[in-house]
Amino acid sequence: RGSPDRMVMLRKAGAVNRDELATLKVAASQVEFVADNSYYLGLADEDDCWRAFGIYEEGLPVGFCMFGRDPKDGELWISQLMIDSAYQSRGYGRQALLLMLDLIKAEADASSVYLSFEPWNEWARALYESVGFVPDGRMEEEDVIYGLMCADYVFAANRAKRAGMV
Repeated sequence: RGSPDRMVMLRKAGAVNRDELATLKVAASQVEFVADNSYYLGLADEDDCWRAFGIYEEGLPVGFCMFGRDPKDGELWISQLMIDSAYQSRGYGRQALLLMLDLIKAEADASSVYLSFEPWNEWARALYESVGFVPDGRMEEEDVIYGLMCADYVFAANRAKRAGMV
């Protein structure tokens, strides 16, 4: 697990870091669960409704994430969250998810946020449920859809205050 002194940060994806983000890869056993980052970088290039970020730890790219308001349904979606295979099981995925949720709550004017994943992806299920996502009863192709009401999500400052960090 990641230690509290090794924190990740999100950096906007763009021309400067595009190539390094495109080369990040999940483990071979996870390829069926996660689309290639190049696909999502292309979506972000084509439509400014998507916000793409590199996940960095001490200046090194360790993952990639993206969220935005889907033009098809008007809902806010987390469309990608991946950690490179060399950096998994250090808590970076959870940290990045919490940072994304803080951005969404602060900037996106959303009442809820959604994501989807294959129902047999137990790692994803455990991560998303640990921060409050719940199944909303819908499926998208083979994926189960989970949602989180933004009113139920606690800002990072409030989490830190409760933990005695501020």
